[in-house]
Amino acid sequence: AITAGYSRFLIFKLYFEKKSPGEKKMRFLGVILFLCAAATAMAAISYDQNYAKLALYHSASAYCDTDAVSTWTCISCGYTPSFQLREVSYDSTLNTFGYIGYDSGRNLIVVAVRGHRA
Repeated sequence: AITAGYSRFLIFKLYFEKKSPGEKKMRFLGVILFLCAAATAMAAISYDQNYAKLALYHSASAYCDTDAVSTWTCISCGYTPSFQLREVSYDSTLNTFGYIGYDSGRNLIVVAVRGHRA
């Protein structure tokens, strides 16, 4: 993800690099168009309570027992009945775990990952 500070740096770099006046005007116009497009994209994103709950259940499932997730029988798994588990990955050396699947009821591909637990 691009942070706000990095975005400001890119905009500053694009606009203030040594260029001819014509090139500066074109870059300025490009920066303005980029900012307008970014603002429009952000305005199109809205909060959805059901989607937030779905993300919560999948996040919680990534922290369940690996065997329960592999059979999709953990408590959190029960909240996503239309989910079809495709692949499970566990690395005992790094103690990382994740899974991939498809939620046919919502037409979503889900990738959930648990970082290592010490």
